[in-house]
Amino acid sequence: MHVPSHLEFRDVAGGNAVVVEGTALTERASSDPEVEGRTMFVSRNDFNSADMTIALPQQDDLAYFSLSFKFIPDSADGNDVLVRSIADIGGNNNAGSFNLGTDNGGVVGQLGDQDSQQFSNTESTLKTHSCNHVALTVDNGTLTLFVNGEASSAITIDAESYTDLGDMLQFWPFSGKIWDVRLYEGVLAYDDIMALGGSKCNESMIATSPYDGYNNYLCSVYQCEWWPDDTDKAMTNFEHYIVAQERVWERNIFEAGMYGQGELCRYFSDEGSTRDLQLSEGISNTFVKDYTLESNPLTQANAQHWMHENFHSYQGRLNRVTGQSSGKYTLESSASWGADHNIPGVNDSLLGHYTLHPHITLWAIQDSPVDHQYGHEFKGGHQYGAYIFWSWLTNYAVSKDLMGGVFRDSRDGLNDLEAANAYMAAQGHDMKALFADFAAHITTWDMVESVAYQASEEASLRRMLDVSPEAGTHDNKFTQIFNYEGTGNNWTDMDTGYVPGSWAFNAFKVKGITEDSNYTIAVKVDAENNPAHADFRGRAVVYNPSTGARSYYPFDIDSSGETSGTTIPVPADHELYALVVTTPDTFRDFEFYDYDFAIYPSGGDVKVDPIGEAPAGDVVKVVVMAGQSNMEGNNTRLDRLQELICHANADYTFGDVDCGSTVISNDQISAQFINNTDSLIDYDHRVGSDSDDPIVQKLGQFLCRAGSLDSLSGETCNSREFDLTDRLFATISSYYFSTSEGSYGYNYDAWQQMSTAMGVAEAYSDGQLSSDIEAVRDDVTVLQYQGSLNDTGSLSFSERYGSLFPNYGVSTNRYGPELTLGHYLGEEIESDLLLLKVVQGGTDLRVDWKVPGCHDSAVNEWTEDEESQDSLYTAMLEKIEALRNPEVLVSYFPQYKNKSIEIDSFIWFQGWNDGGNAVNENNYEANLTCLVNGVREALNDYDLPIVITKSHYGDVHGAVQSAQQNVAGNTYNVEAHDTDDLSGYFHYDPAAQLVIGKRMMEARDRLR
Repeated sequence: MHVPSHLEFRDVAGGNAVVVEGTALTERASSDPEVEGRTMFVSRNDFNSADMTIALPQQDDLAYFSLSFKFIPDSADGNDVLVRSIADIGGNNNAGSFNLGTDNGGVVGQLGDQDSQQFSNTESTLKTHSCNHVALTVDNGTLTLFVNGEASSAITIDAESYTDLGDMLQFWPFSGKIWDVRLYEGVLAYDDIMALGGSKCNESMIATSPYDGYNNYLCSVYQCEWWPDDTDKAMTNFEHYIVAQERVWERNIFEAGMYGQGELCRYFSDEGSTRDLQLSEGISNTFVKDYTLESNPLTQANAQHWMHENFHSYQGRLNRVTGQSSGKYTLESSASWGADHNIPGVNDSLLGHYTLHPHITLWAIQDSPVDHQYGHEFKGGHQYGAYIFWSWLTNYAVSKDLMGGVFRDSRDGLNDLEAANAYMAAQGHDMKALFADFAAHITTWDMVESVAYQASEEASLRRMLDVSPEAGTHDNKFTQIFNYEGTGNNWTDMDTGYVPGSWAFNAFKVKGITEDSNYTIAVKVDAENNPAHADFRGRAVVYNPSTGARSYYPFDIDSSGETSGTTIPVPADHELYALVVTTPDTFRDFEFYDYDFAIYPSGGDVKVDPIGEAPAGDVVKVVVMAGQSNMEGNNTRLDRLQELICHANADYTFGDVDCGSTVISNDQISAQFINNTDSLIDYDHRVGSDSDDPIVQKLGQFLCRAGSLDSLSGETCNSREFDLTDRLFATISSYYFSTSEGSYGYNYDAWQQMSTAMGVAEAYSDGQLSSDIEAVRDDVTVLQYQGSLNDTGSLSFSERYGSLFPNYGVSTNRYGPELTLGHYLGEEIESDLLLLKVVQGGTDLRVDWKVPGCHDSAVNEWTEDEESQDSLYTAMLEKIEALRNPEVLVSYFPQYKNKSIEIDSFIWFQGWNDGGNAVNENNYEANLTCLVNGVREALNDYDLPIVITKSHYGDVHGAVQSAQQNVAGNTYNVEAHDTDDLSGYFHYDPAAQLVIGKRMMEARDRLR
C-alpha cells in the first residue's frame, strides 16, 4: 500500500522498501508569490525550515541500495543541499560522508573523499514549477545518478566509501519542496525509476497519457496536467496553471476536507500524483491562457471566477464518491467560499446580493418565492454572496473542514444546512448563536478582510444598479436608519417587504448620538401569526466610527409574544446597531417572521427587562502564554487525543480499540515492532555505547517482550506483557501513536525520542484524561494571537478565540498546553479565566522577541534589518493593553460584558530556535532577564508569577536550558520546569502536551 508522505510518516509498504515515505514534520507559512505575497500559504512539502532523517540499511547491505525522491527548488540555479549523510552534519567532508544537492541548474553530489568521488548530473535542467525526480543507485561499487530519467556516467566507488557512510541520511532544510522519499535495499531497475517519476518529471520524454492526443504534460506534487500538440498557449501559462492547481488542492483537500470519508488514500497513486487534468480547449481558453506567474497571476482582484469554478470540480468528485447530491444554494455558496478560502477577501461582485438584502431567506435562489420582499430582483445572486456566512464560520467559529463535512458525511435524510447544523453541534457549537454573531459582525464588517469585503459589497451595488436600475431598492443593508431619537416612544410595525425570512435578519442603525446615553431595544414578535417553530436572537453593536472599536451585546428575544429586549450604554459620537435575527427550528421552505420593535433613549414608556447584564467590577483572570511552535501545539491531532482518552476510559468509544484497556494487542505488536525493523536497528545501534541509558534499557525490555529480541538478561522474551501506563509507553508513543518512522534530525533518533512514559502515566493518574477534556468548556476562554512576519520585518496576526476545547493549536482541531492548563485552572479559579496565547513558530528571543530599550545591540550583534524588525514582545503588550478596554474585550467575548481583566501569570515556552547559534546562546540569559523584567514593569506587577517551560532536550540546547534555569534561580517568583522526559521531538506528542499544561499549572500554583 502506498501512503503519501504528506499524510503519513511510517513504513506501511513492506517488501524491499526500508523507508517508503517521509516529508517535513514542520510546515512553513510563507507569502505565496503567485498572489503577490497577499495570501499566506502553507505547503506540506516545503522544506525551507524543515528537516527529516531516515535510517540507512545495515552496513552489509549498503553495497546494493537505491534512493528515490522528488523535489522542486525555489530557484533553478540555486546552490543548496538536498540530502547528506549523518557524518556530514557538521559541514565536514569526512571520509565516508555523502551529500547531494543542486548547483548550476543540475544535481551534484559527493561520496567520500572530496577530490575523487564527486559526481553530477546536469543533463536535465531543474524546473521550479513542476517536479524533478532523483534516483541514486549503488550497485556493488558502481554509483549512478538519475535526474528526471536521465542517467549520469556511472562512477566507481571503493567499499570504504559506503561502508563508512554512516547510519542516517538527513534531508536538510532546503529552499523548495521535497516529497515521496523512498530508500530501497536493492538496486532499482531503469523501468522502476521511470515508474517512480523519471518519465513524468521529464516533459521531453513521452509518459503514458491518460487522454488520447494529449501528449504534453507538467506534473507536480499532487497533479499532472495534459494538453494536445496544437495548443496556442505558452509554457508560462501551463506553469501557472499547475502551480495554482497545487495550491488549491492542498487547501481544498487537507484544510477543507473535500474528500470521501476514509477515501483520502484513494486520491493518490503509486507514483505520488493524485489526479490528471485534461486541458481541453474550453479549459485552456478560460482558465489557462490569461494567467502567468510573472505578469498576470491569480490575485485577490481577479481570482474569484477561476477559484469558484475550480471548487465545483471538488464538489463533483466528492459527490460521485459519496453518492450524495447537494442543492444549488450549497453548490454555489460553497464554491464562492472556496474562492474566499483560497484567497481571503477575493473580489466578488455578488457578495452584496446577500449582504445588502439580509432579510431574504439564507438559502434563496433564482426561483425562490420571495418576490414580495425588497431586493427580490437580485435573489439569483443571493446564493453566491451567501458564501460569507461559510467564510465567517470557518475563519472565526469552527474548523475549516466544515465544508468537507457537509459534502462528505452521511446525511441520513438531512439537507445541506441541516447537515451543517448537525456537524457543528457535534463539535459543540450552537449554529443559532453563531448565525446571530455573524450577522452582528458583518453589519460593520468586523472581519480581518473587512476592507476587501466592503469593496466587494460596493462592487455588487454598482452591478445591481447597472443591471437593474428600475429595481425598487438596491441597498437594504439597514432596514431603517434613525437619528438619535430612534423610534421615539412608539412601537414600530415592520414593512411587509422587510419582514425577514428564515435564517435572515434586519439591521437598524441609530446615528447622531451626541451625548452619553442608555438606549433600550425592545422587540415584540407576532406569535399569533408566525410559524410555530419561530425563534429569534438579538444582537446590538456599539461602534466608534473614529477608531473602529466595537462592543457587542447579545440579548434574548421571546418568541411567545412577550416584550423582550435590553438596555445598553452608548457613548457620545458612537453609532448603535440593533439586529433582530431569525433562527427558526427549520432549514426548509420559505416562511416569514413578523414583529414590532422600538429603539429609543431610555426613559420611554415601553417596559422591558434588560437581559444579560453582568455585575459591575467582575474580573476575568488572564494567563498570558507566549512562545514559539511548541507553545502553539503542532503534532496534536484530535484523533490521537481521543485514542489516549480511549485507553483511560472503558466507557469511551474509539474505532475498534479496546477502550479502558492498557493491554497492547498482538496485532499491534506485530505491525509496529515484529514486522518493523526500525526499532531494532535503533536498539542495536545504541546498546553498544549507551547500554546504561535508561531509555535504551526500556527499549530493549520492550523489544524482548514483543519478541523482537530472542533473549535479554532478567526478562522473559515474547511474553507480550505491556501496560500503557508504564514507562514503556514511550516506545509505543514513538511508533504506534505518533506513527513516525522513528528518527528525526539534529541527531534525534528513536531512542532519544522515546523519552516519556511518565507523561502518559501522569495524565492517567488523576482522572483528568477523560472525555471531558475534548468537550467545550464555557467558563474558560482562549484567544490565540498568532504572528506572521513578512519580508519587510512587519508583523501581522491571525486570531482564533472562543471557549476552551481542542482547537487552539497551530491549526484547528489541534491543541497545545492550554488544553490541560485551562482545565486545571478552570477548577481552581473562581473568576472567569482567559488564556491569551501570543505565539509564532520558528522565532528566537534575540531578534523576534527583543525588548526595546533593554538590550545591548553590540552584544546581540543585530543587523540593521534585525534591529528595525517588529517585536512580538511589543505586540504582546499592546494586545494585553487593548484587552483592558471593555469594548475590545467584549468584542471577543460578549459574556465578559462589564468585566475587566487582571493578569494572573505569565508563561514562557521558547528556546529551540536560539540553540545552536552562538550569538543567541551567549545572550539568552541576559535577553530572557530583560523579557521577564520588562513584562513585570509594563504590567506594573513586580511580583507577577512567571513560569519558564524549558526547551526540549538536545545537545544544541544545553546552553539555552542552563540560561533558562539561571534566570529562574536568580529572579524572584520565577520557576523553570523541565520537559526533557517528554516525547515527540521538539513539538512533542499528544500525551506530552497534556502533561506540559499540567506542569505549567503546578509551577504557577507554587508561585502564587
